[in-house]
Amino acid sequence: LDAAGIPYQRMPVDDRVQRCALAVRTWEAVYDSERLKRLLYSRLREAQVDIHTGIGITGLRAGEDYPDPDIFLHAGDGRRENGAFDRNGYNGYDVVVNCAYEQQNTLSAQLGLTPPVRQFEYTVVPIIEVPGLERQALTIMDGPFCSIQPYGFTDKFLLYHAKHAVRGTFVGTDYPCSWQLSVGALADCFAALTDLGGVVLADSARFIPALANTRLVDYLYGPRMVLANVDDTDARPSVVEQPLPGYITVFSGKVDTALWVADEVVAQVNAIKDRRV
Repeated sequence: LDAAGIPYQRMPVDDRVQRCALAVRTWEAVYDSERLKRLLYSRLREAQVDIHTGIGITGLRAGEDYPDPDIFLHAGDGRRENGAFDRNGYNGYDVVVNCAYEQQNTLSAQLGLTPPVRQFEYTVVPIIEVPGLERQALTIMDGPFCSIQPYGFTDKFLLYHAKHAVRGTFVGTDYPCSWQLSVGALADCFAALTDLGGVVLADSARFIPALANTRLVDYLYGPRMVLANVDDTDARPSVVEQPLPGYITVFSGKVDTALWVADEVVAQVNAIKDRRV
């Protein structure tokens, strides 16, 4: 903390934790993802930006206008947006920004690009209720331990455990098809998650006694994409690239770099617009 210049206070180790030799208090912002989503939608509409969600992109290809071709998208529901489109229903755009996270490589491959090797991790994070526990974040460091933090502005918490959260790991250009769970597989998965939740709680309660009285409410789960072969450092950079003119990829999973990523995307989009004038 001293080396990073992060302000903190040394605190006495009280009965909120056990098996710990040192306690420090520092400050970290917590945001509510649902409120943030509503706020973003509102501001985008005020800026007269059209928003379409829940549309699977089933095709992606580049046009033939060198050096700045249109990028054509094919929507899963077959819709055609205003603007250029071809007879097969592909809609053409000056710029496409790929922020598809763990599905980024799947789309890039359709453009004939060689996707980079990444590490894909299927991650499970329990949502819990802890009677009597005030809204606070507690992190046990440093090792295969646990942390809890408020779940937005609700009275619930997220329980992350470094040892148990990642349930599957795959290194390659795309994650396994088996991670795309069917309805039946989801039922089996939740049965297994109930058992997993008990293990996570029992292991975490060794350090945070209040978790012994916890009620499991739900889970956050799904694949994530990180750099491959960096387990020693756990490096999580944010990278904005343009592997093809008019096609921008965003490799980022950290909200604290979101503003830098947005500024970099805008700069690259403006540069593309200037070339086309």
